[in-house]
Amino acid sequence: MLDTLDHQQQHLDTLYGAMAERRFLVLTGAGISTSSGIPDYRDSEGVRRGKAPMMYQEFLATAQARAVIGRGRCWGGRGFA
Repeated sequence: MLDTLDHQQQHLDTLYGAMAERRFLVLTGAGISTSSGIPDYRDSEGVRRGKAPMMYQEFLATAQARAVIGRGRCWGGRGFA
């Protein structure tokens, strides 16, 4: 689809025009983060590595669980503080 630089620029110009005119929402699928440099949480065999992400029900259960988000549990980071 985006085989030449000119073709890419035409699509990007069209996309930019559409985005500048109104609000929009982008839905992406699995794998979008890895191409952006965010490490995958599964190994090459598809097995989860590290801690499991916090599930929605767990997040809602207590204020303490929600505070964990700021400490980085969900993405394995160091947190905000």
